[in-house]
This record gives sequence, structure tokens and C-alpha cells, in this order.
Amino acid sequence: MRRSIVRTAIRGLTVAATLAAALCGVGMTAGPAKPAAVSAGYVGHKVCLKCHIKFAKNWATLPHSKRLIAGAKKTGEGGCEACHGPGAAHVSGNRKKIISFDNIDPKTTNAICLKCHRPKVKAELWNAGAHGKTGMTCLLCHDPHRPVDQKTLLKRPPAEVCRPCHQGTWQSAKEGKHHKLPNGLMCSSCHTPHGSGNPKLLTAPKGDLCKKCHAGASPRPSSHSAADWAKAHGKTAKPDVASCESCHDKARFCDSCHGTAMPHPDGWMMEHKSKGASLAEGSPCFKCHSKQEFCSRCHGSG
Repeated sequence: MRRSIVRTAIRGLTVAATLAAALCGVGMTAGPAKPAAVSAGYVGHKVCLKCHIKFAKNWATLPHSKRLIAGAKKTGEGGCEACHGPGAAHVSGNRKKIISFDNIDPKTTNAICLKCHRPKVKAELWNAGAHGKTGMTCLLCHDPHRPVDQKTLLKRPPAEVCRPCHQGTWQSAKEGKHHKLPNGLMCSSCHTPHGSGNPKLLTAPKGDLCKKCHAGASPRPSSHSAADWAKAHGKTAKPDVASCESCHDKARFCDSCHGTAMPHPDGWMMEHKSKGASLAEGSPCFKCHSKQEFCSRCHGSG
């Protein structure tokens, strides 16, 4: 009898110990709780890359991607989903339930990029600049998946990224008419594509900008030193106004001095009176033209 009671007690203790061990085991083997900062609907970049294999190998090596992945470790909302939004619904079967940059407007596209790229890129300058006003998106120049330049994520080499849209100016620069581009100088040496408070997206006011390279030496061309340059410069300027505009703002220098748009537009000869030309004393026309030698050809000497 006594032995039976002992055996029963031992079996009870064994069952209790086994149950306790099992309960402890459950607590020990369960994975760590999801961080509180992780938002619902996010799945992580590794899930994305299982399907989007063609992007995976190169994308994961980019400095930009590594920063996004590091952000995901902290908040759970980085990686691919930092730009494309939470992917849970997308991977569950609703393929359209994801942000696709092929299907959203330029303003929304740029706003997504600016979430991270402020204050280096200022929205107010971008929107007021020539590129922002034309509805350009960041993705016209940048490719976050397969760029040719890892640091800038540019689609083309930095020296040529402006060329597709600015072919005429690029060719002029190559020929030395706009501004020669020697020794690694490129468009971004003088212009900022992301917006500027200066004309023509210059990185600094024109006078200060030139001094960065021409400090201690005047960039003034030798032709400007000719004794009759003030009166004769039109002959040099008219065939290649773009070269003049490398240093001079047309409205402030040319038009304000001449009192009208320069060079004279087509049809000026027949319409010059209605456009403001005058024979009156002090007329800006006489800065270049002699009343006796020029005007009298048509108007006579009266």
C-alpha cells in the first residue's frame, strides 16, 4: 500500500515537472516580440527581393539601399517599403496594392523622395525652378535600382546627364561657345538642377560664381578691350548670343542698355517704330546707330 502511494506521488511529480518544462520551453522558443515601432502591413525588403530578383543583386549593394535597410532595422518601415509603401497586401495577392512610380503623378513622386532628401533639396526651390515647373520628377535623372553612378544614383555619367534635354547647350559647351568644360568641369559645376534662388539655376550669383575659378584673373575676353568695342560688339554678339550669356544676363545687360529686346527680332526694320524706336534726342538707338549715317538712309536728312 505504502509503495503504491509512493509510486503515485512520483508519477505526479514527473508529470508536473514535464508540464513545467513544456511551459518553460514555450516561453524560451518563441521568437522575440515584433518591435513596437514596426507598423502593420510592412513585410521587409527580403520578402520583396524573393520575387524582384532582377533588382536584388545590384540594389542591395548600393549605398542608398544600405541606408534604407538600416532604417528598416530601426523602424521596420525601410528598405523597399520606404519608397513603395507597406507591401503586405501586395504579397498576399493584390498586386496593385503597392506604390508604383509608373502610375503616380510627378508631385507625389517627388514628395516621396523629399521625405529623406530634405533639407539638401528644398521643395520650395525645386517647385519654383525651371525643372520643377515643367513637371520633371527625380526619376528622370536618377535610378535608385540600377544607376550608373552609385553615389548620385544618376542614370547617366554626371558629365552627360543633362545632355538629353539640353542638347543644344551641351553642344555649345563642347564647342566652347557656352562655356568650355575642361578638367572635369561639368554642368553641375555652375548649375544646380534641384532649384536655386539665382537665375538659370546657378549655384551662386554670376559675379561670385565666376570668381571661384577666375579669382585673381579677369575672365574678360580680349575682344572686349578693343577701343570701339562698345559700338562694334553687336557684330560679334549677334551670331552667337549664347556665348555672351555665359557671363551677361541678357535682360539686365543687353535689353536694358539698348532699350529693347536684343538682338533685333525678325521684321524689326518694318516694325521698329511701333516697338519703341525713335529719332528723338537721347534715343537708345543712337548708342549703336548714327542718325546721319544710318537713319537717313530711309528717313532722309529731315
